[in-house]
This record gives sequence, C-alpha cells and structure tokens, in this order.
Amino acid sequence: MLPEVDGWRVAEELRAKPETRGIPILFLSARSERSDEARAYELGGVGYITKPFDPISMTEQVRSIVERARRGERDLRREWRESLGLR
Repeated sequence: MLPEVDGWRVAEELRAKPETRGIPILFLSARSERSDEARAYELGGVGYITKPFDPISMTEQVRSIVERARRGERDLRREWRESLGLR
C-alpha cells in the first residue's frame, strides 16, 4: 500500500493531465478481489498483477504492453476486458 495516496488516486491524476494521459498503467497490487481489478480497468489501466507475483511473468507482461504501445495499438486492454467479462 502506498503511503498518503493510493494507486487509484495516482491513476486518476495521471488520466486527468494531458501530458500523462497516454501513459499505460499496469497495476501491481496486494488487492486480489475481482472488483479491485475491475476498478483498475475502469480507471484506464492496461493490466493488473496481484502480489505475490512471478517476476518473470510480470516482466513478460510489461514487455508486451510496451511493445504494443510502441506499435501504436489503440486497445491494449482488449484481452483483459474479455477476461473480466466486459464488452
């Protein structure tokens, strides 16, 4: 847990500023409830990893997100949205 401010607030602040709005947000959290993952998605996140996590898997996910963003993919969240059962 972050002191004084939480990840939800950080994500909201990043999305609110034009200069940081386009930065892909990958949440790393101790919160493992499905509702927390859905909230991260609603805040514009591109992925959600829960603790404890596998560093190799996390590295692969970060690499994939960065590569897709560099290619200009617009919907970095498609697979995640589908896994959450959202349209």
